Formats: sequence, structure tokens, C-alpha cells
Amino acid sequence: MLTNATEKSIESSEEENEECCACVRALVRLLLPEACLTQSVLPISSLNSIVVLMHRTAQKESNKLRNAVASLASHISTQIGPWLQVVSDIEDARPLMSALQRLSVKPVLLVLPHLTDLASPATQRKLSSEDVPCVKDSILALAKLPTCMISPVERFRYSFMPVMLALQVCHSAATIGAEPPHQDNGIDVTCAPSWDEVCEVCVISVRQVVALLPSDEQLAQQLSCFWLSALETAFVLFYATPIPKQMQMLKSMLVLLGALPDSLEAASAFVKVYGAVRSLLAGGEAAALQALQALQAFLQEPGPQAWPVSPSVIQRHLPYLLPEVAPLLVPSVAESTVKQAALKLMLLVCTISPPEGLLACFSIMVPLLVGCMWLTADGAPSSAQKELSAVAHASFSVLARRAPNEFKVVIGELSTDVRKRMETALREAAAPSRPTPGPVHVSSAPKIALKMDFTGFGKN
Repeated sequence: MLTNATEKSIESSEEENEECCACVRALVRLLLPEACLTQSVLPISSLNSIVVLMHRTAQKESNKLRNAVASLASHISTQIGPWLQVVSDIEDARPLMSALQRLSVKPVLLVLPHLTDLASPATQRKLSSEDVPCVKDSILALAKLPTCMISPVERFRYSFMPVMLALQVCHSAATIGAEPPHQDNGIDVTCAPSWDEVCEVCVISVRQVVALLPSDEQLAQQLSCFWLSALETAFVLFYATPIPKQMQMLKSMLVLLGALPDSLEAASAFVKVYGAVRSLLAGGEAAALQALQALQAFLQEPGPQAWPVSPSVIQRHLPYLLPEVAPLLVPSVAESTVKQAALKLMLLVCTISPPEGLLACFSIMVPLLVGCMWLTADGAPSSAQKELSAVAHASFSVLARRAPNEFKVVIGELSTDVRKRMETALREAAAPSRPTPGPVHVSSAPKIALKMDFTGFGKN
């Protein structure tokens, strides 16, 4: 029945498309380890035939059918692991894995046909919200496939496609979805919010593959070349993406940086990526917030399967991150949402920094916090100054509890002006009520000299 329905679907009516969709959805219930997804019931040749048939089915110009096939591909990628583990010779499974990759990619290429011919942007088509589910399922299915393999070599074999396609789709979704709103027969056909979800899924997929391929001596050289190649692709796509939509690509670059082993090439990659961060920070409030939010998300959000950013990765980022973000907090910079975001990011850095980096982080952060604290002598504060000062006071207490010894060392090394301002701010904050300020008298803010040479950061 499935074969007949599929053959008809090439030139079918809507009713016949529904019949074919029902057959595809039925496969989801059948292809389970406790049902038909076993070697005894469904040998490699039979499963491969089903996958090839689904590939043909996906070619039909039907959103529902394409979504159903993409969902099935994602389902198979999730369930096929135990089935593959009992294959006697992994060579026998490679044609099937390749077929599954092609099946996962097919819906994406139908929705974004220009990806098959990057030199011909004329093939771009308007994005529709109806296409979002199948693209998301396809990207996730591709990222799941390498997890089905036990051997690091086999995992690596099927990791190139999900990373590279995720980067290209992330760029396409951001670029095409960022076009100004327009009307087509009175209907708004832009769907940026939905396609923003696609960009987020692309970043998740990159995270999944990075988490799956830790440093491996057998693959050290290949992995290094792979991550550098992916980073170079992401870097080119980052600058080709409209500035309002660059955050997800920047998050992908930050994730890829963490996968690089220490080398001269890795150091060069860090410089390039943080150069991109610098360009966003200097690009106005909206662009600067994108950069800070991307850094915050990278450091804070655990990856798939509770994969957090490791202390060693954090330590490698600090010499590049701190010189870019710390200057946003000096007293001469006006209070703004950017300054508040920078303060919260710096607090996160100090909170999650490994022990060997705490003293250096605190020596930068504590004077900056003091400079953000409002004093009565500064005059009537704006709402932004009040909020910034409140966050600074709260952060001060957090740091004191985080590492008391390092905190005491830094306090003892404060300059006279900074120490005086700190003591005044803490005393006023502890007072039961603050007197109404008289005429505005702006006190001279202490000069904070930031140490910008981080070449020896974290080294004993």
C-alpha cells in the first residue's frame, strides 16, 4: 500500500497526498525497537528500501507530506542506535547511514533550493511558516545520526554534513527571513519569528556534534582540520548575514571555538571570532546587545545531554572576552541596557571561572563594580543608574561569597580613591534611609585602569 501510495504521489491529488501522509505516519509507530525495528524483522536491505522510498516521497510538492517525511527521518535517527549496534560488520550499515543522511537533507534542499547552487542566489524562494517544522526536524535528524555510531571514527564520518548544513541553513533563515515585511495578495508572507526558531535549532545541532566529538588522539588531526574548516565557513557566513540577525551565527562560532585543540591556528581563530564580537560591540546598542547575549548564552546555557561549557574552555575564552567587555563598564561609559548586560555577563564570568582564573577576574571586576555604584554625592540618579547600582551592589555580595580569599586580596589592593568610593557606597546602601539629595554635585569618579595584557592570564 505504501509503495502504491508513493507512486501515485508523484502526480497525485490532495486526497492521495493525505493517504500517503497516513502511511508515512504509520511508519513512525512501526519503526520502534519493540515493534519492527529489529534485525530479525527488518534487515538492512529492507530498511534501506524504506529510506530510499521516503526520499522519493519527499520530492512531492506537498508541505504536509514533506513535514511527515522529515518527522520520520528524525524518528529513525533517534531509534536506530540499538538496531545498528547488533550489525556484525559496520561496512554493511554505511549505505543505510548515507541514505538516511540524504533523506534528512532532502526536505531542507526542497525548501532552500539555493543551497544546491550557492553561486545562483536567484534560486532563493520566499520562506513560509509551513516549511519551518520540516527544516527543524531535518536539521535535528542529521545531528542525531552520528550519535547512533559507537566508534569515534564512524561518528566523525557522519558529522561533517550536519555541521555544515546547519551553518548554511542558519545563514539562509536569518538572511531571507530578515527581509522587510511585504504583502503578497494582501497576505503578509514574512515569518521571521518562526525562522528564528530554525536558527536556534541550527546552533543546537552544532552543539550536539561538538559534544559528540571530544578530543581523540586517533582523530586529532582530522578533527582540528574539520573544526577550523567549519569555523572559516561560519566566519564568512557571519559577515554575509544582516547585522540584526548575526547573534545565532556568533553563538555557533563560539561553540566551534571550544572544540579546537590548542594550536597557533586555534589562537588565530580566537582572534578572528572576538574581532567579530568587537565589531558588534562597536555597532550600536542593538548590535552590542546581540554580542553580549550570544556570549551570555554560550557560557550559561548547558548543551544537549547536560553538556556545560567546561572550565578549560572558559579559561581559553577569558583572555579574549575580558578585554572586549570590561571597557563597557568604566565610569565614563553612560548607563544603558548595554552596560547592564555587560555587568551581568562579567558577573557570570566571575561566577563560573575556574579557580586559576578567579583572582584575575576579581581584580578587573571589583573596581568596575565600585564605579557602577551610585553615591548620594553623585546627585539624583536616573532609573538606569539606579538599576545598574542595584545590580552592582548585589554582584559585590555574590563575589564576596564566591571566593572569599581572592576577594580579600583584591580589596586589599584597591587604590585609595576606589576604596573610599566603595566604603561610602556600602555605608550608604546599609543606611536605613537615604536622605533626599540636594543640588546635583557630581563627585569625581575614581580612575579605573584596566589591565589589558592578558597574555599570561591563568598561568602560574
